[in-house]
Amino acid sequence: MTKSLVTTLGNLAADQVGWMLAHEHIFANFIADDDCLSDVNAVIERLTPELERAQRAGMSVMVDATAIGACHRPDIVAAVSKAVNLPILMATGVFKEPAKKIWVELHGEKGLCEWMTRELTEGVNEVRAAWIKLSVNNAGVLPHEAMLLRAAACVSIETGAVVGSHTVGGKLANEELAIFEAAGGSPDRFIWIHTQTEPDFDMHIQFARRGAWIEYDAIDADRPDEAYLDWVCEVLSAGVGDHLLLSQDRTGYNPSQPDGGTFKPYAYLLESFVPKMRARGVDEGELHMLLHDNPFRAYAR
Repeated sequence: MTKSLVTTLGNLAADQVGWMLAHEHIFANFIADDDCLSDVNAVIERLTPELERAQRAGMSVMVDATAIGACHRPDIVAAVSKAVNLPILMATGVFKEPAKKIWVELHGEKGLCEWMTRELTEGVNEVRAAWIKLSVNNAGVLPHEAMLLRAAACVSIETGAVVGSHTVGGKLANEELAIFEAAGGSPDRFIWIHTQTEPDFDMHIQFARRGAWIEYDAIDADRPDEAYLDWVCEVLSAGVGDHLLLSQDRTGYNPSQPDGGTFKPYAYLLESFVPKMRARGVDEGELHMLLHDNPFRAYAR
């Protein structure tokens, strides 16, 4: 069966999309989950010029990475998508405490499977989620986090959805992948979100060689572009460029800040980082793989 992206504007085949940003946010508050009462029109007005600029730079699809625990507002994401005619991939799942533990205690493993499956197949406010967003704390996978990983593996098997987990460091990423695989999940359905947090570059390569996805998603945020350019070129040289995702992890509209807070442009990766990749010898075929083929293969189902 031919796979497609499940977006806010309908399903899209590979030949219907161009470059994708693999991990961004339209609306999020990472500090508190109880400050979500923003007016939809205010969000649309604030975000429209930012998103249109990225579209002019070549972005055709955006992956939204806000799940339960960080002001998850599917209605706002869908409204913004429609207003600017931008297909967006919405997430299901839960990735912030205390919501994470509360949801596990409330639903149990079976209930979590049923809930995520429902959001992926039936939808949220008539819009289906496209993928599953989780996280683990920085000290080690806790029992309720392991339950979420097992539930996500079950849902991934049933729906084909990819599972991405906010993870700081390679040791944790490998621990998660082991739990996910033991529950029947396929490595190619798992994304190590924030791979750049692991300073040992060899661990990036080893993880990709396990068949899973690595993701550099803080471009223009936590280190100079040259460091990311080095990593991208080394990943390509190592022969695992087909397991690499790129993005910026912009917060988008923060409802706790006046007028949504200070914005960094969604367009940076396409306007500034892509020319730098070209200057470092990344050819057009490799750019197409990194910004089209890879994110499509990762998120299509």
